[in-house]
Amino acid sequence: MNYLTLAIPAYQAEFTMGTCLDSLITAGIEGLEVLVVNDGSNPQISQTVEGYVAKYPDHIRLLNKEYGGLGSALNLALREATCPWFRILDGDDRLDPQGLAKLMEVLRDLEEENPKPELVVADYYYEIPRKGGTKYLERASFANVFPEVGINSWSRLKNFAIDQILGKQSLVYRLDLLRKIKLRLPDQLAYVDEIFSYEPLPHVRRIYYLDEPVYIFPVGRPNQASNMKVMERHLKDLLSVALEMFRRVRLDSVRPQRLQQYMYRHMARVIAVCLMLSCDEEQGNVASLKTMDLIWSEFAKINAPAARALQKKPMLNSKRILKAAKSYVEQDVYNLIGKVFIID
Repeated sequence: MNYLTLAIPAYQAEFTMGTCLDSLITAGIEGLEVLVVNDGSNPQISQTVEGYVAKYPDHIRLLNKEYGGLGSALNLALREATCPWFRILDGDDRLDPQGLAKLMEVLRDLEEENPKPELVVADYYYEIPRKGGTKYLERASFANVFPEVGINSWSRLKNFAIDQILGKQSLVYRLDLLRKIKLRLPDQLAYVDEIFSYEPLPHVRRIYYLDEPVYIFPVGRPNQASNMKVMERHLKDLLSVALEMFRRVRLDSVRPQRLQQYMYRHMARVIAVCLMLSCDEEQGNVASLKTMDLIWSEFAKINAPAARALQKKPMLNSKRILKAAKSYVEQDVYNLIGKVFIID
């Protein structure tokens, strides 16, 4: 029996797809359903994946489609998935074999639970380049948040640190939850994985915490979506995603309070990046502040009370945003965290 569907959007991942799939095979592919969605990309991706499909036909499937963007690819994977659990794996990332093996063991055991948790949260790794071409792994852990390894509830969680976000690197959802809430991601937009990581959370009641790094997220690559120059080019997409997140979740109605606090913080972080990227140092602070006011007005149209509450968050202070904007050049998101969110 397969327990976990891995959705791998494969747009322009022809040079990394083999490494991505090999990381799954190294751990042992039993229990996995791997859906590689070739979203109108290079035919080389299909050729690479077809070799794996031929060798592992019960576990790897290739879904070819016309280009529709990340959301379109993930929507197709959600329709085609057949396993109890669902997670995203980017085609230029990979999973840690030891962590994946442990995750699969946990998912098998959770099938005996009643009621079952709707979400598994696992630690993950940043893979960080050193000078000279070497790399090292830095662990992102949630041990300070979850009271225990095993099943938890939102109300028992401790405070998230300012740089701790529940993103696709850490989340494994029950598929029936995603289908119950009819999760559908927007087409033709980048960064819709933020919605995937955000919208389902108010529907989760029980969370299993796994203190084992599973996902490996390389940072510092020039063309990756989290590179600041790439984000600058796709600012309109990021802002559209932020507004969609704000529209889909009525923050002032989220309960329990611990979850509400987290979701306000996650939303504030996304808005902070949008505001920072909107600042133009050449135009000067006055023009940048006007742009920031226009952005805030869009959020206020959706939910004015929640927008006012967000504006009071320290990380969204206008002076802090402007200061951060001056220092983001040539920085990627990983290195920028301190500059954006922890500013003197």
